[in-house]
Amino acid sequence: MGVPMIAAHAVMATMGFRGRSVGRGVGIPIAVYEILYYAVALATVIPPLPLAIPLYAFAAIHFAGGAAYAIGRPRIPSGVAARADLLRYYAVYELVELVFIAALSMYLIT
Repeated sequence: MGVPMIAAHAVMATMGFRGRSVGRGVGIPIAVYEILYYAVALATVIPPLPLAIPLYAFAAIHFAGGAAYAIGRPRIPSGVAARADLLRYYAVYELVELVFIAALSMYLIT
């Protein structure tokens, strides 16, 4: 499950830094997959504390945020400049999550 997550987050971070995002038609299945990824991770992995804390944090963010996104919230403010600026911040978040997923994957491999 980690490889699709790494690929998705690499693509999303790259797009965000360019001021772009995927549409809801692609975003909703990705959000559902991320919710499932974190649910499975919480149910099957007992990582050391430095990985457990971000695992719980990212799981909470994705459970709440993924559900909100699927029902149509949050909305990004209109205006290209505001949107591009927000997407760059989102890209940083995606990059941080990508590093975490890679670290968790390496922990599971070793």
